[in-house]
This record gives sequence, C-alpha cells and structure tokens, in this order.
Amino acid sequence: MIFNLLKVSLFFTVFTTLLHGVEWKVEKKIELKKDEIQYVKINSANSEKIFFFRWTLYHNKGLVLLKTYDENVSQNMLYLSYKNQNVIVKIKDVPVKHGVKPYLLLKFTSFDYKKKTAKFTLFLRDATDQVGLEFIKKDQI
Repeated sequence: MIFNLLKVSLFFTVFTTLLHGVEWKVEKKIELKKDEIQYVKINSANSEKIFFFRWTLYHNKGLVLLKTYDENVSQNMLYLSYKNQNVIVKIKDVPVKHGVKPYLLLKFTSFDYKKKTAKFTLFLRDATDQVGLEFIKKDQI
C-alpha cells in the first residue's frame, strides 16, 4: 500500500515537473511571408553561427519549412493539428557539465490566410546561460 502511494506520488511529481519544468531563456514571436527569411545569430562558447529559416508552401494545413544551421540544410513539414508542429535545433560547440545541452525549438503557431503569413514562436532552452541570440537582417551577416 505504501509502495503504491509512493509510486503515485512520484508519478505526479515527475509529471508536473515535465509539464511546467522547462524554463525558456528566450521566447520570440515571428511572422513571415512566403520565402521571407528570418536570420538568428547564435553566440556561444567562442563561436558565432547563423540559423535561418523560411517557409515555401502552405497546403492542406501543412507548411513546408526550410532551415539551415551550421551548414546543415533540412526541410520539414509542420502541421498545426498534429504533434509535428515543432522542429528542434541542437546548438553545437557548447560544453555542458550537467543537464540538457542548449537547443532552439521553433513552433509553427498559426497561418493567416488574409495576410498570407505564417506565425512562429522561437524558444531557446539554455539552463546554463551559455548562449545568446540576436535577430538580424541579411545585410548584418
């Protein structure tokens, strides 16, 4: 009986920690037109890299996202009504003694049919405060 009570208590503790435990260092709302590029300068551990992304097609509630970071180019399909409305970008060159390595999470949040724009939220997870973000324009690269 006590063992079962401990298991239930542990489950709820872990569940609520996971539900509310992620603290985002940065949370930035972004709105882009088709093929408009968002550039983000990532400063970390004596390195400076550029992450950039754009969307090219929105059809049947699916958005085609192109992203580039550290010379890695990828394409993702994001949907509002499914679990795959996020992409994660692991930030390299950051040593971590404990905990989770820093990463970016880009979430597709809505599509505005009148303006023909896609809305995103960019989150930075960095528990050790080793990463800085700067939202820049192409001419600042």
